[in-house]
Amino acid sequence: MASSSDHHHGERPTPDEDENQPKPNPPPDGNHSSTSQPPPSAGHQNATPDNYHQHPLPGYPPVMGYPPPYPPPHNGCGGYPYGAPPPPVGYYPANNPHYYPSRVPPSRTSGFTRGILAALIFLVVASCAITIITYIVLRPQVPEFHVTAFSVTNFNISNSVLMGSWDANVTVDNNNHKLKAYFDRIQSYVYYDDPRNYLSWSTEPSFSLETKTNGVINVKMSMIDGEQPTSSELEVINEERQKGTVIFGLGFGLMGTFKSGWWWTSHFGMRVYCDGLEVGFVGASGTGSLKDQNPRQCMVYV
Repeated sequence: MASSSDHHHGERPTPDEDENQPKPNPPPDGNHSSTSQPPPSAGHQNATPDNYHQHPLPGYPPVMGYPPPYPPPHNGCGGYPYGAPPPPVGYYPANNPHYYPSRVPPSRTSGFTRGILAALIFLVVASCAITIITYIVLRPQVPEFHVTAFSVTNFNISNSVLMGSWDANVTVDNNNHKLKAYFDRIQSYVYYDDPRNYLSWSTEPSFSLETKTNGVINVKMSMIDGEQPTSSELEVINEERQKGTVIFGLGFGLMGTFKSGWWWTSHFGMRVYCDGLEVGFVGASGTGSLKDQNPRQCMVYV
């Protein structure tokens, strides 16, 4: 009966297969069943361990008393049994016609800041434009300085002490057609060889010049108000004095203002240097004056 049952349910495996495979335990009711379960499909490779143990291996009948498990449905969505997986948090489909991203209203503070910044930029640009236009229209010119007279009295060097008094006339020309010039805080000084080593200095009164006019600064100073030169400088000055010619320099430091009517004002500072003033002395009298009586133009730095 056993052999006929085996022949009835299927072919008997070959001897090689009998030797390599373990003998399955016969079912409790004595019936042999060779009905084999189909091998797991490719979609069940990622089955859980429980499902793996519930599916018998090929060639093994299911264990009696345990019903075969229900296979998970196949829907072609990557193994998810109930459709596509839920979208992640914050995901919004790009092709959804009913989706509108939320718009944050602009901040009032940022708008106010942009307005202030735009106003500042406008003021800077407008100020630069006005300055350029005004400069083109008014064309301010630096005043010119000329030494027209320069003399020395009581000039003497004795016991390493220099004595003397200086008088000078300096003409100032305002060549501007539309600007008035105002000069104040005027300081004048006489120097020898270097403007930083002045011999005497004085303060001059303020004055003003109308357009296309000139004025004169009358300078008077003495050695009492100055500083004594070094011994080496005194030796050089004394040698020049004995030869009959000493070269001095006259300088100015002043503040000024250009004005056009009541609406335009420009302040400036000036340094004026009148170099190479050759003073000729006659005999030992200690009195000398410019050897060249022609006006000497000074250098002006604004």
